[in-house]
Amino acid sequence: MRYLSKLGVREVRALQDKIVLLRCDLNVPLVNGKITDDRKIRESVATIRMLLSFGCRVIIITHLGEPKGVDSALSSKVLLGSLSLRLKKKVMFSTLADLKKGSFGISCGFDVVLLENIRFDSREVAGDIGFARELVLLGDVYVNDAFAVSHRAHASVSLLPTLLPSYGGLLLEKEVTALSQGLSSGRGVQRGSVWVIGGAKLSKIGIILSALKNAEHVLLGGALCLPLINPWGVDVETLGLVAKLRASRGFSKVVLPVDFNCLDKMTGKVRVVEADLIDDSVFAYDIGPATVALFSQYVHGAKTVVWNGPLGYFEKKPFHIGTKKVLGSIRSGTVAICGGGETSEAVRVLRLGSKFTHISTGGGASLAFLSGEKMPGLVGLEKSG
Repeated sequence: MRYLSKLGVREVRALQDKIVLLRCDLNVPLVNGKITDDRKIRESVATIRMLLSFGCRVIIITHLGEPKGVDSALSSKVLLGSLSLRLKKKVMFSTLADLKKGSFGISCGFDVVLLENIRFDSREVAGDIGFARELVLLGDVYVNDAFAVSHRAHASVSLLPTLLPSYGGLLLEKEVTALSQGLSSGRGVQRGSVWVIGGAKLSKIGIILSALKNAEHVLLGGALCLPLINPWGVDVETLGLVAKLRASRGFSKVVLPVDFNCLDKMTGKVRVVEADLIDDSVFAYDIGPATVALFSQYVHGAKTVVWNGPLGYFEKKPFHIGTKKVLGSIRSGTVAICGGGETSEAVRVLRLGSKFTHISTGGGASLAFLSGEKMPGLVGLEKSG
């Protein structure tokens, strides 16, 4: 993305001593009010530290979950402990109503403020321009370091860049740079590039169509590939997607499973079934051993691997085997990119992290980016230049 070289926060010196509205994605998983994985907080620290090194005062804007109005269980106050620990400094917490420009709290020794969950106000998700103008009054400059929500047309994501001088943060830059390695950038198909796409539904056809443009080989697994193998009993909408995909230029790049590891509905036993023999007597929960060998051959020989979506029901043994073995075949030195929320979870559960050069924090945003969709949060930054 060209704008990163112009608008990346590391190149900007005009930020000195400014009050910065920093949009982060600190939407960490919670169990009984406790953070179970603070990776998003850890990944956001670099940009905050850089801004502080410029003498900036930083107001952090984030969401947590999908609240319907104010919900104390989703207050961003729960982030304070981990954020302070990672920054090695105290962070002030404030509601939007309490925070006014000029009463930042710097006199009390605070130069970082964490705002209450921005989605407590319904105008955020609605992309309300009036709400964006209220936020603008708090600071001098806007920095987007929330790649994970940059596919959303929310007030703090897509509107603030139109109202303030705006820049991309270090995490956003890292995500865009890494994910772009999987794309052809208009130079034609990347030789040695293999995209592995799984998941439950063929509705993610956008990323498959993008793969056909960018990759040399496209390996499809998970339940989404079943309608392409046997369309019996498939709904009309999915049949339309099957027809669109088969008619697409580059469909010959697609490699489909030749067998599946299945759960027999009658006996409850696990058995291998050839792909063209799959019927409604079984649940095709994973790719089979012949497919594992076939897919692994492609992946092992690849120079670049882009992975989105598990190849089977990885949460339930033994249906994790296909995903683990195929992605485990990535060679050392391969540019290996993992995108998507469930995909990242599979990496964590199956302990495949060491195989990847980049594991996106983006979830749906990484899917949108790899699919070639317009990203409102990035478009806004481009316009500000």
